[in-house]
Amino acid sequence: MPTRNRILEATEELCAKKLPHKITLDMVASTAKVGKGTIYEHFSSKDDLLGKLALNLLEDLRGEMMDAGLSTSGNSLNRLVELGNTYISFIMHHPMLMSIIVFLQESPPWTEPEAFDGFTQIESVMVSLIDSLVKLGVKEGTFRSDIDTRTLSFFIMGVFRARKPFMTKKQTVSDEDLLDLILNGAGSR
Repeated sequence: MPTRNRILEATEELCAKKLPHKITLDMVASTAKVGKGTIYEHFSSKDDLLGKLALNLLEDLRGEMMDAGLSTSGNSLNRLVELGNTYISFIMHHPMLMSIIVFLQESPPWTEPEAFDGFTQIESVMVSLIDSLVKLGVKEGTFRSDIDTRTLSFFIMGVFRARKPFMTKKQTVSDEDLLDLILNGAGSR
């Protein structure tokens, strides 16, 4: 396995056990079985390393969401549910992703602007996928046509993210409850 990948895997392994701010490059070097200088041959800093790891994971997530959104059959709502389940499953298998992103967002300024650009590009692709399903839902009559589909897509992406804190080994928030909120809102009836 290439050294860069060993370093990334070691960092992911450490992030699964500790919060990112408690991880040192010495710990990464030891886990990856490389010298600390070797890390600097591939990454300019700990923030750069964490940013690249997060970008790799987000790219994997984007790929899985694309597969789920494009390969799932059924109406737009069923496909959105599958997309949400794919997102949650990925986050459950890579729980460190959110803590890395939060750590990087709280480490101003972003030391690597291209990492920030990478995050926004990947999120844009994921929102675009949701948007295409929302537009299909408008055509099907599932979603209202008077709401901007892009706005609704960002809202749905937020719902995907918000499901994570409620998830443990067992899902405690049902898809039906979330769909009801998305389709009918939280206002009194």
